[in-house]
Formats: sequence, structure tokens, C-alpha cells
Amino acid sequence: SSNRVTAVRRLNILARFRKEPSPAIIAKPTVTGNGPFVALPEFEPIGSPSHLLNVSLPSSSKLNIRSGSMVAIDGDLSKLASTTRWLTPHTDYEEVRTNAAVSLVINGNGENYSIIDIKDAREQWSILRDDSIVAWTGFSLKLTPTSIVRRENSFLSYGKGVIVVNSPTQLLEITLKEGEEMVVNPDSLVATSTT
Repeated sequence: SSNRVTAVRRLNILARFRKEPSPAIIAKPTVTGNGPFVALPEFEPIGSPSHLLNVSLPSSSKLNIRSGSMVAIDGDLSKLASTTRWLTPHTDYEEVRTNAAVSLVINGNGENYSIIDIKDAREQWSILRDDSIVAWTGFSLKLTPTSIVRRENSFLSYGKGVIVVNSPTQLLEITLKEGEEMVVNPDSLVATSTT
């Protein structure tokens, strides 16, 4: 019998979202989502395991969230507007705009959240299932419908911003170096990126 040696490089697997939830709801921001010093909404988990997210929205900001996911609002309701929009005929969402700083509590129907922070507009993310998208925001961020891995409700991101995704199972980030390959069950993928 021959001895077989297989060289394996250890993959760096990281959870993208902090495991420790914030002890309290985020304070409302004092900066705005408009002007020379723009701030994007901030996301923090509530509880452990975290079934809810607290979103802190600066004044004059916009946030897109899964329809029906808003649970609570801390702030002046008269300064908040929500409009139903459609990414596809089967994928609706709420476009939330505010004229004053507010905090929202949203439920993404899962406890495993991951924040995708896109700082380089050349970086493109493919979100493979519309039901994994919880929220997105950004000055130039757009989600465009596409069909990836035989999935009709997939989306490509364009521009800079933040996308929050979730899954009923643990979310892991796996980074492959150039020339490396990995075999993955397509049903276990939530999102992939290219630069």
C-alpha cells in the first residue's frame, strides 16, 4: 500500500458580524446623511442570539429594508417617510427616509447577520437569494436583479455602501487567494464578491 500525502492550506474562516451584542440601543446620531460630512446608518444586534437589529439613522438619510421588518421606532414619526418599492415583481422593500435622527428596530427573520461594507465601488457583490437581504444603504449603492446559479431572485451590487444579509445558519466568510479553488454546494452560498 502506498502512503498518500495531501497538502491542504488552512482557510481563514471568520464570522463577519460581532458575536457580542451591544448592551443598549445606539444613540441617535448627531451628524446627517447629507452634506460634506455624510454619515451612513449604523447597525447593531440586540440580544444574544440576536434576532433583532437596531439601526441608527442620521438626519436626511435613506435606508432600504425588507418589507414588514420594521418592529419599533425611536424618534419623531412625522419626520419619517416609508414607501414600498419593488426590485423585481417578487421582491418588495421599504425605502425609509428621515428628516431627523431616528433609531429603528428591524427583524430580519434570522439570528445570523452579516454586514457587507463596500468601500470600493469596483468591488461587486452577488447576493444569491432575495430573502437573505435585510437592509442596504449607501450614497451610490444599487442592487440590480440577475440570475446566478439557477436562482432567479439574485442581485448584483453596484457602488459604495452597506448591505446587511442574514441566514438561518451560521454565516462565514471564506477568502480564496488567486489561483485557489473550492467546491461549495450552491444552496449554502449567501453572497460572493469580486473586485
